[in-house]
Amino acid sequence: MKRIAIFCVALCCALSSFAADWDNQISISGGPFSPVTVFISYLANPMITELGYGKVLTIENPSYFGSYSFSYHKELVDWFQIGLKLNYEYSGFEMYANPTDPAAIAAIGSTHEKLGKSDAHMMLAQLSMQFTYLNTRIVKLYSGLDIGLGIVLWNRSDMFDKDLTAAALVNDDVKRIQELQKRYPNGKEVKWLPAGDITLLGLNVGTRVYGLAEINLGLDALVKVGIGARF
Repeated sequence: MKRIAIFCVALCCALSSFAADWDNQISISGGPFSPVTVFISYLANPMITELGYGKVLTIENPSYFGSYSFSYHKELVDWFQIGLKLNYEYSGFEMYANPTDPAAIAAIGSTHEKLGKSDAHMMLAQLSMQFTYLNTRIVKLYSGLDIGLGIVLWNRSDMFDKDLTAAALVNDDVKRIQELQKRYPNGKEVKWLPAGDITLLGLNVGTRVYGLAEINLGLDALVKVGIGARF
């Protein structure tokens, strides 16, 4: 029994020592949506109004299917990690015609008609840095900065699924729709964009396998949770 006890103590000491050398970590995590997606979905409508679309077109019924990420980090020093983060997010919204001109209302027979839907798939690859200000064996608090490149696959069915007559679109709206149709051949567009995110607060709890929670501002999920492993 005494030998078993000594062996267990020695094993625990060895594992504790080995745990201190875990300088690589991977994680998967996700949340409902990113702040940028919320901005586009909820604030685009007032922006459209300012540009002159508001008298005819409005954005409604935004939908989110989550923002997800996979990350790898290597600890260079106790307070700094660097690695790679990959993100995926899907979102969409519906576009409605809301004409105010009597001729336009007579043409479409309604003051509120669904034109279609806009869907976007966003994928990002970013250099990811974490700055740790509390680093115990079990609990870690940190902030972070991500910088990289993204691609958005955009499907604009709202501009192509219906026959938009001139009477239904007052003033310069017909011209704008025609410009959008040229911009989105077959209702689709691929856009490259700079990507970035700031982790305002991150929390890891655990040793070799840990849980995580983060608050982000940028193209990562606003609030997300996940699981990770150190090796």
